[in-house]
Amino acid sequence: MRKQNKTLAFVLALSLVVGSVATFGWEKTNSNVKASMLKLQDGAEATAAPTAVTGETVSTEVASADPSASADPSASQTPTEVASADPSASVDPSVSANPSVSANPNASADPSASADPSASADPSASANPSASANPSASVNPSGSPSATPVGTPEVGNKVTNGNFQYQITKLATNDTAGEVSVATVATGAVNKTSLTVPKTITYADGTYKVTAIADYAFKNAPLLKSVTIQSNVKTIGGYAFQKLKYLEDVNLGQGVTTIGKYAFGGCSSIRKIVIPSKVTTINTKAFNNCTKLKAFMVESKKITTIGTKVFNKTKSTRYFVVPSGKKAKYKKLLTATGISYKIYTY
Repeated sequence: MRKQNKTLAFVLALSLVVGSVATFGWEKTNSNVKASMLKLQDGAEATAAPTAVTGETVSTEVASADPSASADPSASQTPTEVASADPSASVDPSVSANPSVSANPNASADPSASADPSASADPSASANPSASANPSASVNPSGSPSATPVGTPEVGNKVTNGNFQYQITKLATNDTAGEVSVATVATGAVNKTSLTVPKTITYADGTYKVTAIADYAFKNAPLLKSVTIQSNVKTIGGYAFQKLKYLEDVNLGQGVTTIGKYAFGGCSSIRKIVIPSKVTTINTKAFNNCTKLKAFMVESKKITTIGTKVFNKTKSTRYFVVPSGKKAKYKKLLTATGISYKIYTY
């Protein structure tokens, strides 16, 4: 019995020793595991720190910061915990250091967002010549020719203005007027019964004096009854008003110096005519066949030439009124034409 008691006591003591040893071994082993986990956690926090600086949501989703991952024994001893510290999760360039996530110029410092020349300093936006200083927009010389009349002014050019078509005989300058002659009656005026030849016209930003009436100028105005010629006209060309049978009222401008041959020949309705003060020459047959023309009022004291048959076939009772002091001179000139006449002075 005593022997059995000793045996039982030995067994009990041995169990206590074995239990102590087992407990010590487990605690030591558990301590080692905890130490390993702490190291793993420290490593995960160290690798996760740079991603925390970037403030990116993706980088903060690290298992070591999740309480359920650090306190759950099943998580600390499983391979998945080791995987959470895998560099591919914490330092993978595609997550925390990839320029496309935290340092990509397109996100915070991309020139296209704040300093891209195409946004604020691109010459095409603020200083591109095509936008603000392009010659084609504000000073392109091609703009000015399009604003001038068709045909750059040149001597000999014909220009339609108002009731007439004119021919340029002298170009205008900045300081002086140019000169034109009446070439013909404009298409829109050929059926008018009254026309006035102006002193000047404006063409291509220049002023032109109307200084002459060309040969045959009014031949396409058969219905004309009255014509007024203003003071810049010096010459009335040959045949200018020939055979205008309705023409009755002729007002020659004070600038006229020369009346061309046949200028009014055949104008059978004219009854009187005033020869202006500057006339020096009346050419051949100028008033020939003006069958109703009877009265000639001569204002000019400067007549030196009267052509042949100037007054032929005018009214047989014709008469001339001339300046005093010029009667003898003009009587001689008129007699040379072969007509009969009466002469008076004023």
